[in-house]
Amino acid sequence: MAPIAAHHPFARLVAAPPRSLPRADASGVRPLRLLADALADAGLAPRAQAGDDVAALGALFDGALAAGLGCVVLDYVVEVCGDPLMTSRWGDRGWRRGWRV
Repeated sequence: MAPIAAHHPFARLVAAPPRSLPRADASGVRPLRLLADALADAGLAPRAQAGDDVAALGALFDGALAAGLGCVVLDYVVEVCGDPLMTSRWGDRGWRRGWRV
């Protein structure tokens, strides 16, 4: 398998610290949205509706899993979902509503 170029969306996804994905920058943009849009633009993941961060995260995970990058999902679950300071007590409701089982 050829190495992935540094600018490729998957390379950017693998390099992104999981805790950075849901955090908005000063302009309100979340890295998970930018990466989800980049994967969708490249035809590597489904496009999430604007403003639906749960769907954007699901699209990231769908693309990562399709590419054999389950480590991205695992790292996110361990580092973000497993940290009570990074999740709300109602986070599971939004997650379950937006995630395809």
